[in-house]
Amino acid sequence: TESDIVEEAEISHFLHILIRMGEALQNSGAEVFRVEDTLNRIAVAYGAEDVNVFFCDVLKQDNKKESYDLASFSVKKDETELAIRLLRNNSSTNLLLFGAPGAGKTEYARSLAMKSGLTPYIFKNELEVDDKNDNPEKHALSRLNCLLSLNKKDSVIIVDEAENLLSTRMSFFVLLASSGAGNGKKGTVNTMLENSVNKVIWILNYTDPLDESTLRRFTYSIQFKEMSKTMLRNIAYSKLNELDLSEKLHSELVDLCGKYHVTGASVDNMVKTVQGMDLHDDKADLVVSDVQKVLEANSTLLFGKKKMREKVKDSYDLSILN
Repeated sequence: TESDIVEEAEISHFLHILIRMGEALQNSGAEVFRVEDTLNRIAVAYGAEDVNVFFCDVLKQDNKKESYDLASFSVKKDETELAIRLLRNNSSTNLLLFGAPGAGKTEYARSLAMKSGLTPYIFKNELEVDDKNDNPEKHALSRLNCLLSLNKKDSVIIVDEAENLLSTRMSFFVLLASSGAGNGKKGTVNTMLENSVNKVIWILNYTDPLDESTLRRFTYSIQFKEMSKTMLRNIAYSKLNELDLSEKLHSELVDLCGKYHVTGASVDNMVKTVQGMDLHDDKADLVVSDVQKVLEANSTLLFGKKKMREKVKDSYDLSILN
């Protein structure tokens, strides 16, 4: 009804004022718990029955000074160029990056933001709550909804691992249990995407949890493919060069990384594991055996199979692993 719309607008305006007050208090050096307590008291004084202000570490500026060559990612040049134009224009933008885990989506988002001349901010999409019965996902979505309604000039907000926040597709059993009550979260998410006044990059591994009505609200999307075995071997070769390995052990470990269906992040984690092993010559066979088991287990865990896919370009910046 019209009265409900007016009331919602008033609440939104009040929340904006609270956030601005919190920012002013925090910028003046006030301790975080004092900021939260002050805002809680103000909200209660204005009639709020249930309020839990969380003002710490929700949005963090990404302070990385270097970005990676966008041409080194498994993304077509024309797709990258369009994404840059969308981020540079004067309109709000919802850019969706989705696809294979460990394919460099987060580093691509950072590089895209810096190439566009924007300051990247990372949204913390999992918030701690005091009450064990509370729902951190609900709190994160509420705070993100409010943040996106406040214009953050010359910046882009990166929301990583956003599946839980954006999940709007209801299963048959959930629909049955809801007795036709509908999906309130879908309305919240869709409205948030429509009304956002910011440039936002959303990162997901899978789009299955998103309803079609939600998918339609993204300005543009880019799908990331899995890395080829050549790319995986190149990553392993570069990373293992930093370790004191014999030429034979180095070569065997690089070859193993091209045999299993894993991600770039899997290879990076493997190298970190090898770094802590006994790398003397008499232990080389044990190292190879352990690495083989680690990669095989990781391949089964991620994909349920080991077969490599080849249809991904082999050029890749070796340091873009997330």
